[in-house]
Amino acid sequence: MSLLPMILGIIPLVVFVCTPPDYRILDAILWLMAMMGLVSPSPDYMNVYYVLKEVPQNAYIQDGKDGLYWFLE
Repeated sequence: MSLLPMILGIIPLVVFVCTPPDYRILDAILWLMAMMGLVSPSPDYMNVYYVLKEVPQNAYIQDGKDGLYWFLE
């Protein structure tokens, strides 16, 4: 769920790579959209990194007012 907005950067990046260099205006628009789509969810990247690094494998994760919490049952 946190990384879903990253798709808004990957799709324009793939189209940018596939378009010929002659389409400069389209390439500029696609590049701008790709960078905005990849940079905007940057706080989510940090959350995913910490979850993968610190949370045990069978733990539950809960989002709270002061950050993320995990617990085991």
